[in-house]
Amino acid sequence: MGKTMAAGLLVLLAAGSAFASEDIAVWKGRKAADALTRNLQGRMLEAMAESGPMGAISICAYQAQATKIHLERKEGVTAKRTSLRLRNMENAPDDYEMGMLNRFKTTTMTAGFQEERIELLVKGGAKIYRYTRPIFIDMSCLPCHGAREQMQEDIRAYLDERYPGDQATGYMEGDIRGIVSVTIPE
Repeated sequence: MGKTMAAGLLVLLAAGSAFASEDIAVWKGRKAADALTRNLQGRMLEAMAESGPMGAISICAYQAQATKIHLERKEGVTAKRTSLRLRNMENAPDDYEMGMLNRFKTTTMTAGFQEERIELLVKGGAKIYRYTRPIFIDMSCLPCHGAREQMQEDIRAYLDERYPGDQATGYMEGDIRGIVSVTIPE
């Protein structure tokens, strides 16, 4: 009976450790996703209020990259925004992200909707967590992601110059824009 109890205790401790690791991964995933969505959107809204949509574009383009680098260095996670309709081709989805994008593509924004996913995977012999959460279009996104014919001329010109293969237009409020994808080492 002593060996059985000891074995059972080890299983419980291992399971507890796995749950604790997953909880930490979810926390890190949410923190990184917030940095690339909510926090970034707040800065874009401030820039839009001060200098219009052109100011918001620079925040979106440059601050997102700086945030990604910060998250990697400070938090040890890799995070990005990706989509089935890319603006920046460097953000192309990997196979896992493509699966998540296809899973979420028929999702629409509803009041309070927040779907996230966390999975433990083995990649190259190492355990990693993959965290994903959808990104939705709201009214503040439409000056740069709405119908091209309704965009200001300077925004269209900027997007054409900086992102020649831009596919990230034509959205309407509530559409899914893509996902935030975070890779967290175990």
